[in-house]
Amino acid sequence: MITFLENTHAALSDVRHKLHSLKEHFYRALLKSQFLREEEKHTAAALLKKIDMACTDTHNAAYLLDPRY
Repeated sequence: MITFLENTHAALSDVRHKLHSLKEHFYRALLKSQFLREEEKHTAAALLKKIDMACTDTHNAAYLLDPRY
């Protein structure tokens, strides 16, 4: 995913799409993990914070305007 997002052909709308796909994949993996519930909450909160920092309003607007999505 990092290689894709660093590619010169990646569009702003792709960033939002890929990050939200990563979030869904992460949550599915988290359900199968051996973490305690409190650790799960802390890990999920850390991921959401990173995604919010990376996915700005510009990315969200580009996603809404892109006909592919």
